[in-house]
Amino acid sequence: MVSSLKDTSGAHRFENKYINQIMKQYYQNLYLSQCHSTEQRINFFLNKIGLPSLTFSNSSLHKVF
Repeated sequence: MVSSLKDTSGAHRFENKYINQIMKQYYQNLYLSQCHSTEQRINFFLNKIGLPSLTFSNSSLHKVF
């Protein structure tokens, strides 16, 4: 159990209501997408990686069908 957390102003909060709000805001900010890339930049990056791909003919799935 979390007994207290600091809010954005640095004050310690002990009430469950405020602790829940602080945690909610923290995780919303943590997983907020901050990607400002264009589709062109993303494609350029992904094309340089050389990711392997699996086709239907070289997979074991074609044996099932």
